Amino acid sequence: MDVPNASFQGFHQNFLESLDFKVLRGEQAEGDFESGDFFLEYSDKLPVKKAGTEPHNKFMATVRDPKNVIESGQRDNIRTLYDNDKWNELKDLVTAYQIFNKKNIETISNRLKKECVLLQGKEFDFQTDLGFVNAYFFILNHFLFPWIDYDKHSDFIQYLFDTLFKESAFKNLQLNEVADYYTNDSFLQNFNHECSSLINEFIDLRFNFVYTFQDIDFKEKNISIINFTKLKSFYTDCFEFLGRYSVIPIKFMNYVERGDITNMPSGIPRNVNNPDDFENLSNGSKMEIFNQYSTGEVLEIFENRFDSKLRNGINHFKAKLDSKSQIISYYPITKRPNEEYQISYSEFLLKSLNIFESVLRLNQFIKMFHYYNRDRKSAHNNV
Repeated sequence: MDVPNASFQGFHQNFLESLDFKVLRGEQAEGDFESGDFFLEYSDKLPVKKAGTEPHNKFMATVRDPKNVIESGQRDNIRTLYDNDKWNELKDLVTAYQIFNKKNIETISNRLKKECVLLQGKEFDFQTDLGFVNAYFFILNHFLFPWIDYDKHSDFIQYLFDTLFKESAFKNLQLNEVADYYTNDSFLQNFNHECSSLINEFIDLRFNFVYTFQDIDFKEKNISIINFTKLKSFYTDCFEFLGRYSVIPIKFMNYVERGDITNMPSGIPRNVNNPDDFENLSNGSKMEIFNQYSTGEVLEIFENRFDSKLRNGINHFKAKLDSKSQIISYYPITKRPNEEYQISYSEFLLKSLNIFESVLRLNQFIKMFHYYNRDRKSAHNNV
């Protein structure tokens, strides 16, 4: 199949022929490989711009490196294990959890368990509220874990377990109050709505991250940029969510490092005396506070992810993406509008995927507080 008048410039023949695509050549103009009419059989997993009928000079193929992917255990195949119908059912489950619609959570969970082979051995218990929480998180993790840094996320969950679920924590009245507050209906209504919206946003954009891995460098490859505008919004939405709820890990780190949820670290601005003061800071000022903590498992939520300059540059001010070099240039500082910062498109995708994993970590905090309340009350009743 040929695409008439589609002129692809900026690609070398040996580069194109080295890729995992089938290239069908149409009529060439004076034998020039780059000026002829071509059709590239793109990756079957990533979105691309529709072929035009007029000559054009900007084109980004959806490029992959099959050797790296194969050596990585076919992670792209794991990520595309389920078709759109099942991902849409997951969106329905996320939406049901957003308003804690128990009937729909149970119905959709059981249907997905029946349809997804790897879920069929799991038994769900819908006799208690926590049973609905368990079913939701089990299915959500099943779908999303192949996309995130699974090892670090698992280490984070284990760290929360090891820190929260012990007698000294159960007896801490401040921690008990925090757990009660972050599991009450009033708080959960807003938090679950916002978090679920981000999860569904990711589901819609997931194909853009099929080849984004922690240990594979795609800086020299060309990647589809078709959804750059939507991805800018996605990063911004995740950033704002982390900023709004960043006081949760702040309280937790105060407890871990100083035994008092209200006791802020030394070396921070004088106007920040407690978590409430921190919460009232602008998001751009919060990273300065985070850097005064030493709880690495929690700091990872923000380090190299909560980037206020990137957020400002791609959201408030101008950002330019060079489609050929795949470099994003952005100008985040109002008083110095010509001061340029740069990030490669592949790095931006990885940072976007990582900040989404941070959103999931905050979601895990709330899940752990549900467990914490159950176990501390059980421990109290057994005394």
